[in-house]
Amino acid sequence: MKVYTKLVIDIETGERLEEHYYEYEGPVEKCCGGDALADTKKQAAQSQIDLNRALSAGYTSRNAAQQPFLLSRLNGGLPFFHDLTDFSGGTLARSTAPMRAALNRNLAGFGDTLPSGFKEQALSNFDAEEGRAFDDNMVRNLMANEQTKQWAADALNPLGFASGATGAGSSVLSAPPVNAGGFGNFAAGAFSSLLSNAKAGAGPGGFAWSI
Repeated sequence: MKVYTKLVIDIETGERLEEHYYEYEGPVEKCCGGDALADTKKQAAQSQIDLNRALSAGYTSRNAAQQPFLLSRLNGGLPFFHDLTDFSGGTLARSTAPMRAALNRNLAGFGDTLPSGFKEQALSNFDAEEGRAFDDNMVRNLMANEQTKQWAADALNPLGFASGATGAGSSVLSAPPVNAGGFGNFAAGAFSSLLSNAKAGAGPGGFAWSI
């Protein structure tokens, strides 16, 4: 098979004014040297395949490790939520117990010298403040518990983690064949050169194409 490196043809007579070529034997797709980036493309495709496998393995191991934890948060919310919402024995009650004890010791130190009803009113005020603090905490704790459930639901969504593996696989599947650029690119380039390198006055007819 002849592979032309240069060909000049008179467009009116069809006469070949100049031609340079060599004989080639072998696959047509490699007659012009094939794809110069074939090895690079293969390496790039293999790296994407390796990435896809790594991401798939990571996705599987992540699910095995995190799914039980996330499901417990989704269904139950904060595991210490009861401590936050127990008025008599929760964290707030335990934190205010020393202050209540200190208040009682101070009141006891006055003996019977306090005005009538003073001690009862002081303890009542303390209980009211504790109740308001508990109410404020309750609202914040309920919101925190709901946010924990929403976070768990979002984290259980596999699309975020799996999208990386999907993208890596798609880039390989959508890539053109490694050697598709060899002869095809040459033919397209030759035709483009044919159109852009028309020369006037190259032959007897006054007009010729050259490649």
